[in-house]
Amino acid sequence: MADYVAPEPGLCPRVAITNSTTEYVVRFRLPLLNALREGGYDPVAVAPSDAYVGDLHSAGFSHFPLRLQGASTGLVTELTALRDLYHAYRQINPALALHFTPKVDIYGGLVARRLRIPFINNLSGMGTAITRGGWLGALVNGLLRSSQGRAAHVFVQNKDDRDHVLDRNIAQSHRLSVLPGSGIDLNAFPFTPLASTAPPARPVHFVMIARLVAEKGVNEFMEAAKAAHAQSSDIVFSIAGDVPSGHSGTVSESALQAWSASPVMSWLGKVDDVRPLISDADCVVLPSYREGTPHVLLEAAAMGRPIIAADSVGTREPLIDGQTGLLCEPRDSDDLADKMLEMLHLGPARRAEMGQAGRRLMEQYYDVRLVVDAYMDKIRQILG
Repeated sequence: MADYVAPEPGLCPRVAITNSTTEYVVRFRLPLLNALREGGYDPVAVAPSDAYVGDLHSAGFSHFPLRLQGASTGLVTELTALRDLYHAYRQINPALALHFTPKVDIYGGLVARRLRIPFINNLSGMGTAITRGGWLGALVNGLLRSSQGRAAHVFVQNKDDRDHVLDRNIAQSHRLSVLPGSGIDLNAFPFTPLASTAPPARPVHFVMIARLVAEKGVNEFMEAAKAAHAQSSDIVFSIAGDVPSGHSGTVSESALQAWSASPVMSWLGKVDDVRPLISDADCVVLPSYREGTPHVLLEAAAMGRPIIAADSVGTREPLIDGQTGLLCEPRDSDDLADKMLEMLHLGPARRAEMGQAGRRLMEQYYDVRLVVDAYMDKIRQILG
């Protein structure tokens, strides 16, 4: 914990930004941290140490290490994480805590409630453990009700998640708002035109960028790619992402390697800067089963790329079917292959029009400044 600096008396109110990875804070919440600093607050990231801690320090922000594993369910590991978070908040003594991702929302809510720290939670991506029935769903929803009941405010990322929260009395309507995900920095992801008239000099490139777990639709993408390529040789496919450790639904590396043995199919591993890959793509695909608001779709649309996404909670919201992209049936590789072929046959001019419409949609509804302003308004209301 050497990189954490305790505040001096009389300085700005400290705000904890707590997540299950430092990478998430750096990649998606730096605009919020900057706004907090500019607004007279002292933000500190509370998250497990990873390769992005140096980037956080370079941006001028403090980091408090936390032992927490996002995919873990072991009792000892979870109790350790809960105890660590309790001690972190005791040492930081924040005036306000901001929590992101369901596990941190639950643990952070319980700890902040115990320590009488006001907190704002972001219930992003209501996963299957939350939305399905059975004893596990009942347990997780019960924990959510207990941890969110005293939240100063709760943000969700789509209307379906809002309805879930209200229907199960997880939060009250006057303390609940819908945000467009984490928003997109339109300057960091600039519009990059697609060819609009001339025939492509190379095959049409379909790209999927995601963690390589089954619920992201990776298996469907691989099957659809093989089926679509059997119908047309004018297409190539890439998957970018790593296989997360400790996750029960990971896609096997052997399956990915076998798939990428074809000269038109590539597994690129984890790509830290996705902008060159999106720029090279003609279409970005995400056939996920359920999301909050997937940032990769915002990034792709901001850069002017048409999208194919599953008609699922969270993935359907960032596109307009037939205008900025195409929706496919969830968990249906045949329909995904059909949509890929449809996108191919639309031609470069129509794909370029879709990409331009996607950029306009991002500018109107998904600009990160809208998200930051919503947070800052709530923080000022709470802290004065």
